[in-house]
Amino acid sequence: MGNNLTGKEILGIYAADSRVSYYCVKKGFSRVKTVSPGQGLSFAGDTAQGGIAGLREILKKIKVDSGRKIFLALPRSMFFARDVTLPAMPVEDAVDSIKNSISIYSHLPHGEIYYDIFVTPSFKDNTRCLFLYCEKKTIDKYRDMFRETGHINCLVSVFPVSYGICAWMQNNDIKYPAGVLLEYGNECEFSVFEGRYWLSSVIWNCADQDNGRIAFRSVISKFPEIIDNLYRVNTASRMGWNHNESDDFPDVKIIDAKTIDALSDNLAKSAIAPAFCKIQQISLDEKPVKLNFVKPLRYILTMACIIALFLFYITGNLSDKIKSEQFKRDRSKQSLEQLQKKIDPVQNRVSILKKAASVKEDAELFLRLRPDLYTYVNEISRLVPAGTWFSAFYFYNRMIHLNAYSKDALATVRNLRKSKLFSKVRIKGPVVNRGSSKKEQFSLELILNSKHHGEESIRGPRDG
Repeated sequence: MGNNLTGKEILGIYAADSRVSYYCVKKGFSRVKTVSPGQGLSFAGDTAQGGIAGLREILKKIKVDSGRKIFLALPRSMFFARDVTLPAMPVEDAVDSIKNSISIYSHLPHGEIYYDIFVTPSFKDNTRCLFLYCEKKTIDKYRDMFRETGHINCLVSVFPVSYGICAWMQNNDIKYPAGVLLEYGNECEFSVFEGRYWLSSVIWNCADQDNGRIAFRSVISKFPEIIDNLYRVNTASRMGWNHNESDDFPDVKIIDAKTIDALSDNLAKSAIAPAFCKIQQISLDEKPVKLNFVKPLRYILTMACIIALFLFYITGNLSDKIKSEQFKRDRSKQSLEQLQKKIDPVQNRVSILKKAASVKEDAELFLRLRPDLYTYVNEISRLVPAGTWFSAFYFYNRMIHLNAYSKDALATVRNLRKSKLFSKVRIKGPVVNRGSSKKEQFSLELILNSKHHGEESIRGPRDG
């Protein structure tokens, strides 16, 4: 709302039974300053009279100005509040749910009340609603006074003073969640706030300490996290609670709560607070429930103008910069092509060197591993009978596999078993007699003796 009030005079009025106080400011583009609402009036003050009479006294001293916006806060005792917890759901559905159940939550007929619904969309996985309502005839007395003095078109909203305090605390960065005890006249109210949300509110007569203790405890039981974050707003003498030392419930915490002096002097300051923060707008009148905290469409025209000016400013130099960058790009492209021609021979040499390095590694690996292999080959060729030859040779880990042709397969095995280089020699598979060549075809498996075999091994076919 505050963005719609630039250049406007904003008047907050708190009409208590004992006195009526006011606080007036004007919102500029960069700051808010206090101003007098009328000739002979300070920017803030109060009247000796309260209620309707005190409100008439202030309004008659103020010149009618259609540009002025007036926020009217009334004592919480004029309103009724029902704290409703619903399952998590969209805000619109929560509002419809409350509207459809007004006869349950209100002790007065629907046609005799003004109401509004303050919604907390997500709190402990629930949707919380504070259903506020009051008698029409009570509010209409104050609205008639605005109408009588000519200020009815300036009246923005009518609400409990607690709602204004919720907005004031948000503007002043109070730690949340917070419990606030309001003491005015003979009445006390205890409310719970969470950021821009008003979660709960109970009232009682200050003289009734037992009822006050019950109300206080009921709220603390719902919101135990506020017990170390309590505040007081005093507009009357401080209420004293006789704390029973044998009672372990920490009622004494409220006695030690921090007093909000800025509001204790003049509660009308809280009446203007909803105009300057993101909070659901509440007004108990004939208007429908208002849900929008922020209306982005308000900023579209301004942002469009800013963007247009920015684009106009940068477009003037953009064309020259593009041409300059294109020229640099062409020069760079030419240089790159020339450099590429010089690099190509070097890249070919690098490829050759990489291949040479790979061959060198293979040669080193060969020299490191193959001497043992030749020892085994020499041993096999020394021991096998004359005329024996091999069609395939496999060497892997500690095993040599041979596909052999020999006149005597058993003699070949016996001879190889004499070698200390082999721990086991055996024929794998059948022995096939090739009659035309008088040769026997068979496969041999030789397990190397670990004492003569290194850790590294290779594998691959070798035709013999």
